Amino acid sequence: MKKYCLLFVLFISYSAYCSDSYEIKNVLIKSEAEDGTFILDNYDLVKEPRYILYPTVIDAGEYSVQLKRIDNNLYQIVNTEFYIVTKYCYEYGYFIDAVLEIKNKYNYNNKQRSYGTVIITKN
Repeated sequence: MKKYCLLFVLFISYSAYCSDSYEIKNVLIKSEAEDGTFILDNYDLVKEPRYILYPTVIDAGEYSVQLKRIDNNLYQIVNTEFYIVTKYCYEYGYFIDAVLEIKNKYNYNNKQRSYGTVIITKN
């Protein structure tokens, strides 16, 4: 019996690890940086950015989209100015078919923010 319990626990752990569903921590929109805008990188080096990504809110709902991986846990919604920040999503590619389940809530500053789930659809 212990053997079957161990196998069941291993199966559940493996299923959770191989999930195609990931948390969306934030939704961002790309905006051109104004002339004279500077940022500091992790090494306190000054850089002049071309674009800045700002948190934004999109309507709650379910969206069928294609994603392009930009960096660790950062994906652009193809053909838009919108980006999503995920948690532990390691999908690579340029045209990743996905479904976004967006929800909105108010945070402690009484500002609305978008969050939700991204489901990678394998064709």
